[in-house]
Amino acid sequence: MKFTWFGEKTIRLQMAGRIIVVDPDKAPEQIDKAELISGADNVLAFADPLTNEIDLATWKLPSPRALIDQGGSADVEFQRVARAGMIAQSSEEGGLLLADARQQVAWGRWADGLVVILLGNADACASAGLAMLEQSRPKMIALACGEDGLDDAIARLRPHVGRTPLQVLEPNLAVEV
Repeated sequence: MKFTWFGEKTIRLQMAGRIIVVDPDKAPEQIDKAELISGADNVLAFADPLTNEIDLATWKLPSPRALIDQGGSADVEFQRVARAGMIAQSSEEGGLLLADARQQVAWGRWADGLVVILLGNADACASAGLAMLEQSRPKMIALACGEDGLDDAIARLRPHVGRTPLQVLEPNLAVEV
């Protein structure tokens, strides 16, 4: 899985051999929108009403399937997490949660094992990250928040992350998990 944050909620994700672009219309002006979406298999808006909204009380990340059981190329499924975000998941690479840190999420064990990208200002990302870490153990936490207040956010999160990697995303730089 590889993802690049461009600002706001604009993300380009490569997962299971597919390219997904979220909110290309909200990318900064200096980003060429045609280049951003070129080759994309899916182009979504962060607020798109996806058909599958997960039930946070019962959902959990499915276990990866063996290649022989996948029957060809793996697909990427998208599911809505209330108004706060969306999960992209594939049987090959697990799941990634894009979460608007400014929205309330009922964090729980359902977030275990997910790569979580928290989007918003640094204070909101730190608060959402702390709430998440009280209830779940994500595979990784990535902060997509810009530099204002970032040092304080990291200082708030660092004592609580344990062995969970904490990554600060830089606009236009890819991260591979």
